[in-house]
Amino acid sequence: MLPLDKTARHTTSRTRPVPQSRKAFGRLAAVGLPMVFFAGTALSLVVTASPASAAGTTWYAYAGGGATSPVSCPKTTIASKKCTLAEALARAAAGSTIELATSGSKGHYVGNWAVNTGGTFVAQPLTIKTAPGISKAVLDGNHGKAGGCQTKICSGPVLTIGSEVHVDIVGITIENAASKGKGGAIENAMNGVLIVSGSTFSANSAADGGAIDNGDKGGGLLTVTASKFIDNIATGDGGAIDNADKGSGTVTVSGSTFSANKAADGGAIDDGDNAGTGTVTLSSSTFYANSASDNGGAIDNGDRGSATLTVSGSTFSADSAHGDGGAIDNGDNGSANLILSASTFSADTASVDGGAIDNANSGRGTLRVSVSSFSGNSASLNGGAIDTGDRGSAAASVSASTFAGNTAKADGATIDNSDRGGTSAVWLAADIFSGTCDQPAGAWFDEGYNVATSSTCVGSAPPKTDAASSAPDLGQLGHNGGPTETMAPVTGSPAIGAVANGATATLSGTVVKLCPTTDQRGVSSAAGKACNAGSVQA
Repeated sequence: MLPLDKTARHTTSRTRPVPQSRKAFGRLAAVGLPMVFFAGTALSLVVTASPASAAGTTWYAYAGGGATSPVSCPKTTIASKKCTLAEALARAAAGSTIELATSGSKGHYVGNWAVNTGGTFVAQPLTIKTAPGISKAVLDGNHGKAGGCQTKICSGPVLTIGSEVHVDIVGITIENAASKGKGGAIENAMNGVLIVSGSTFSANSAADGGAIDNGDKGGGLLTVTASKFIDNIATGDGGAIDNADKGSGTVTVSGSTFSANKAADGGAIDDGDNAGTGTVTLSSSTFYANSASDNGGAIDNGDRGSATLTVSGSTFSADSAHGDGGAIDNGDNGSANLILSASTFSADTASVDGGAIDNANSGRGTLRVSVSSFSGNSASLNGGAIDTGDRGSAAASVSASTFAGNTAKADGATIDNSDRGGTSAVWLAADIFSGTCDQPAGAWFDEGYNVATSSTCVGSAPPKTDAASSAPDLGQLGHNGGPTETMAPVTGSPAIGAVANGATATLSGTVVKLCPTTDQRGVSSAAGKACNAGSVQA
């Protein structure tokens, strides 16, 4: 008789005699029961589970696994019955869950694994998660050393998602991967669907996509929720995530943190590079101290490709670029759209242009900013907060936003427009500008209700609704409610009540309601009353 583990969730119900004829063997094979063969005195067991029998099953994987391959992958303390992750992946089907049952304190899962589970889709993905009671399950790309890799293939991603495979990853840490190609931790390059939640990616590295490569070679769909990306590095693009490099990809990120990631372009995220087509949507996320040796300290969007980036309720702080765009570089040598709302940029730096944002440097870029705050950003050349249309073709609109304490060593402490032969049009309404702007060329449309300390930030014939201010009359950047830090106007500020109730403005061909409004914190203006200029109401 074959010993069975009583703790197994997936075993045969009873022991059957070994079939002695081909007819009996065929009957057992047809119903998916264990098939047993004698070869001399050696006994081997082969289990072929149908997709239906495996679907919905939980398989347990252990770091190292057992000495022999078990019949199933039970949760067990018996060493010989422990499955490796490779064994669990081989047994799993659409709708299955693989639970990692070894705590990180006792050993890491070291190696590289391909995930090719067939038949998966949104309602029946393959789920890989930490088992209940396990404090921290760690997939490790061989501790950063080739000699530690059990699979002997140490130059690839820890997980490679197969074509059109749908995988959910929950509560897992992936670290120390050192891929010579794309995607240090995970490569999702061939129309796969990857959903990541509550997970951590740390100290992974690759040529592109230090942690995750998405949509390379084909298409890819990546969703990230409540996860952390820390100290990941790409020698090329996307220190944490590289999206749609030569392919197409869609990335959605919410409630996540990116810190101290590094790359040549896009310290944290690179989108739509090398003729790729990418879409990235970010919400309620934080980017801190990411850096690029070239452009886009946190994000590089549409560099030599086509991309759309939408950002809401997020914070960019202390990100840096040795080139352009301390936080975000948009449309550099490519074509890109950036839609930004209810977000804060502080202490971001660029060694060339665009301390916080650089738009359309030698490319085509559209920028739309609303109810956002820019504080203490700096550029070594032009555009302490925003540089737009420098050697490129750009359109930028900024409404109900606040700028204070930004600096540039050359032109435009706040906004620099159409420098060095570029063409750009800028539309402004209901903003607060504490600092200078530069308008060497291009078009500057002051749509009214702006409060500025310098005439350089308003039109040559400013509307009567604009208000001059000799001082910023703003509080320090801080927590004034809502998910992001803001600068609230102090008592007596000309920004208070500066926007007439019912006011609208036409920005880049779009009619925008200025009052009543909802501010950066999510607070609505008082009904029937005038609104404040800038990003904070009442």
